Amino acid sequence: MKYIFLLIFFPGFIFCQEIKIELKLIIKDEENNLINNAKIIIQGKENKTITFYTDEKGKADIQIIKGKYTLFISHSRYASYSSEIQLNGNLTQEIKLKTKENELETIIVTAKESKGITTKSIIDKKALELLQPSSFTDVLELLPGGLAKDPEFTSVNPIQLRQASSVSGYNTNSLGTLFMIDGIPINTNADLQYSPDPLNQTITNGQRFSNQRKKTTSIGIDMRTISTDDIEKVEIIRGIPSVEYGDLTSGVVNITRKKGGNKWEGRFKADGYSKLYYIAKGFEIPKYQWNINASMDVLDAKSEPRNTYDTYKRYTASLRSQKIFSLTSSQLVWDLNLDFTGSIDDEKFDPDTGYDKIDRYKSTYYKYGISNNFELLLKKKWIKDIQLSTSIREEVDKIEQIKFIQLPAVAPLPISMDEGAFDGIYLDKNYASNLYVEGKPLDVFLKLISNMYAKTLGFKHSILIGSDWTYSKNNGRGQIYNRLQPPNLNMGSFPRRYKDIPSMSKLSLYAEDKIGFNINKNHFILSLGLRSFKMTNMDHSYKLAKSFFWEPRANFQWSMPQMFIHNKAFTVDITLGYGEHKKVPTLELLYPDLHYINYTQLNYFHNNPEYRKLNFQTYIINKENKDLTVANNNKKEIRFDFSYDNNNLSVTIFREKMTSGFRTMTYYKHFIYKKYITDNIDHINITAPPDLTNLSYEIKNDFATYTKTENGSTTDKKGVEFQYSSKRFSIINTRFTFSGAWFNTIYRNSVPMYKSSDVILNNEKIPFVGLYKDDDGYELETFSTSFMADTYIPILKMNFLTSVQCSWYNLTEYMKKDRSPLYYMGYDEVLHPYTEADKNDTYLKWLYRDNNNLDSRRVPLSLNINLKFSKKMYHEKITVSMFVNKLYNYNKKYEIYGVVQRRSSYSPYFGMEINFKL
Repeated sequence: MKYIFLLIFFPGFIFCQEIKIELKLIIKDEENNLINNAKIIIQGKENKTITFYTDEKGKADIQIIKGKYTLFISHSRYASYSSEIQLNGNLTQEIKLKTKENELETIIVTAKESKGITTKSIIDKKALELLQPSSFTDVLELLPGGLAKDPEFTSVNPIQLRQASSVSGYNTNSLGTLFMIDGIPINTNADLQYSPDPLNQTITNGQRFSNQRKKTTSIGIDMRTISTDDIEKVEIIRGIPSVEYGDLTSGVVNITRKKGGNKWEGRFKADGYSKLYYIAKGFEIPKYQWNINASMDVLDAKSEPRNTYDTYKRYTASLRSQKIFSLTSSQLVWDLNLDFTGSIDDEKFDPDTGYDKIDRYKSTYYKYGISNNFELLLKKKWIKDIQLSTSIREEVDKIEQIKFIQLPAVAPLPISMDEGAFDGIYLDKNYASNLYVEGKPLDVFLKLISNMYAKTLGFKHSILIGSDWTYSKNNGRGQIYNRLQPPNLNMGSFPRRYKDIPSMSKLSLYAEDKIGFNINKNHFILSLGLRSFKMTNMDHSYKLAKSFFWEPRANFQWSMPQMFIHNKAFTVDITLGYGEHKKVPTLELLYPDLHYINYTQLNYFHNNPEYRKLNFQTYIINKENKDLTVANNNKKEIRFDFSYDNNNLSVTIFREKMTSGFRTMTYYKHFIYKKYITDNIDHINITAPPDLTNLSYEIKNDFATYTKTENGSTTDKKGVEFQYSSKRFSIINTRFTFSGAWFNTIYRNSVPMYKSSDVILNNEKIPFVGLYKDDDGYELETFSTSFMADTYIPILKMNFLTSVQCSWYNLTEYMKKDRSPLYYMGYDEVLHPYTEADKNDTYLKWLYRDNNNLDSRRVPLSLNINLKFSKKMYHEKITVSMFVNKLYNYNKKYEIYGVVQRRSSYSPYFGMEINFKL
């Protein structure tokens, strides 16, 4: 252990054991200005390297053994330098670097559209530094169609890709977006954490627990939990990804974190909603080809600047190691990551408002993870590498809620967890309910892949074959509360241990061949891949466990021959893509809670508690749907890329259709119960609770509702994304970027839905329900653009980014619902065709819906001007940055049903930060 400590904290001690000579380098530019922070790499035998940097005086000293070396020098603003040097004794050498002719062209502070075979946006560290994000939610502003938004730290931040907007109940798009960090997926399939306190029952003393709306199960990644400070590069794949990526429907977010370096880094950011603190240190040990990075950050946020009672806190820490082993005929790279993430949603009431002081809500989340990636780089002609990735991650997710219940009168409460007729109890008018929910999701991931290369008959093949295995289980104790003092009276379920829910495991196999070939100066790339997976430990009574699932994917790119206009190359690329993407249901969707339906048969309340009698008929419904299967999304797209004189234009036209998304469907079931008659009881002279055997009763019928998850939603997305990026004009050192997107998204049910009528006849509900083909549908459309001008002034070391962001319109239209049901169902629970004659039936006519007016609204132009600024100081060791969103905003008025809607201007949202690198 002491040797590892010395390696990390005292690398110089180790090197001094082999000191032979001293090499001194002085790095200048062509005008003899000293260049600080130039990267110097000395490569010796067996490709062993030593990396170091020049100081603020442009000098670098190193002690090294005698021998022949290759010297590499690089700097972001100067052309690279390399030479062979023979070291036989102490040497002092001055080297001049040439100014890079197009140095400013390499500085990109916005998202860059990839010209590769897959449609994706690439966001590097430069762009992130100028963006000044607090969480990954802010990064989406840089995507085509993305707009800056004020942070919402005290509510869940799910991702939206290629959507006009989100609609409640259609969460498969965010659930089906795969997040990868350093090659390891973030799995949320075992997330079961939620409060059993229903949303419409969370009002206490007139005030609502806003944090109760933070249910993340079956929604996907909460982007608040992802820190951006360690990120070196982000690739957001919106098109058809490689078959290497699975368990997704929408896209891939691939995050790569920084490695190497020897500097201390820090960041402090403050704005009206939050404060962020970050510190990191890198260690490079060239002799052992070993890099270590350690970092941590803290985010402290509020729902709004003046509210100190509704808060969100995030803590992250990371220790990352990369070790390179030089073998005889290969090289082994070992990446080891240790990660911790914690977050706290905390809400309590202000005692000065007069609300009860004990009400509070707290949600805490801790995640621990360890991952390894072994990459064996081979010097074979046909096998490039073999990679093995392993990961294990456990979360501890807790909800602690104290809620003071005030009832207008004592309330009846059923307490039986069995089906049948049972007595209940009366709740006190006032009591404090304590709720504790514990979830412990455990995720294990294994992946083995190999990249190969072959060349046959002029065709170049890049072949990928691989397999991965995922395991998900929740070992938490679940919901814990006193059943005699429930958080509310209408939960419909009882506490259940999460550890009793079965685990989920999935085995995937995949192969892909990327074929490159040329025809008459036309270059073509064809990528064909197939992914297959199977659930490996699921009971075969489930449809999901019975077969393999297949995901074919294909991309084709045609790069036309270059054309020269005024001696400058003009290039055109056309890319086509098609793919199927499948997402498996989560544990919550596969194994829902039992649903309890309780009918009050007798509620005899006497002033003397000894004479009271309360009786319920309890029914239990198992909401499991064993026919639930994967959600499947079909993607098609075509992309055009044009490039001329460092001007780039990308236009993508896409269509995505998913008809098997997960949704909650309402079902009806006929139940009977007794209604005891108490008219003949002598209430004055009674000496004991009523005896049910001596009471008369009448039989009651009822259609009770319950929910079940189905593959019953359609999400139909189409749109156009574009980005134009100009060359950087040297006169003003400015690059212009114009991007935007038109999105049209249709959400609707893909299977028929049951609906009942609200009409009451003879003091009874209508004893029929209808099954309608089209009953839930929305069409949303939006067009938004962003015009950005980023200016870089080298002499002042300053960056400016001015953006004009426009939401030109947002259209929402409620789609037509069927007036007539396809079928109707009575208490016999048999479906009968609905005919024209039924429209005249006393009861059935009410299932025909006359009021079917379509509602639509169009919100016109909304314009915001944002400004971002950064300035490097003290030899680029300190960077001061500032941003102002909505520096100016304009919102056009519009009408809804003849009423003019005037939108007031929003207040600017601003903040600043300071970064240091020492």
